Amino acid sequence: MTHSTLNMQCKSCGGTLKLDKERNVIVCPYCGAEELIVESDEKIKQQTKLLEWEREDKEKQEIEHKNYKNSKSGKVSLVFAIICSVLFAGSINQISGLPTALRTVTFFIQAALFLMSYLTRKEIIDLSGYIRLKAIKLPTLFMAAGFILFIAIAAFSTL
Repeated sequence: MTHSTLNMQCKSCGGTLKLDKERNVIVCPYCGAEELIVESDEKIKQQTKLLEWEREDKEKQEIEHKNYKNSKSGKVSLVFAIICSVLFAGSINQISGLPTALRTVTFFIQAALFLMSYLTRKEIIDLSGYIRLKAIKLPTLFMAAGFILFIAIAAFSTL
């Protein structure tokens, strides 16, 4: 015979009650207060519904997290990390002055940003303890910074 229990608080002392659905009376182990289960049915329904909502919310969050982790943005970050690494490797031998040196350093920074975006999105590294953002996710920020540097390089190359 299995017993299903829910945790509730005693009206009298605030202690934790073990509510057994198969019994007619709940007795508080701390103060001895008694309550009929018939009177508690609404509480049971509310707690059960709340637990169900919490479970559904957790499942939705897990699905959203999985979709985010495996999104195309992660692949884009990896592709751009490789492209920027190749550009960095190709430009390192062609440094002939400050503009080419800055462009080479920028390629390196971009490669690092895109790689960080990929690694944090795939949860290979965790920077949440060091950098806390509420409005935007860290991999998105890394990716945006990498693309902003692309715009900066394009603008300065035409000068």
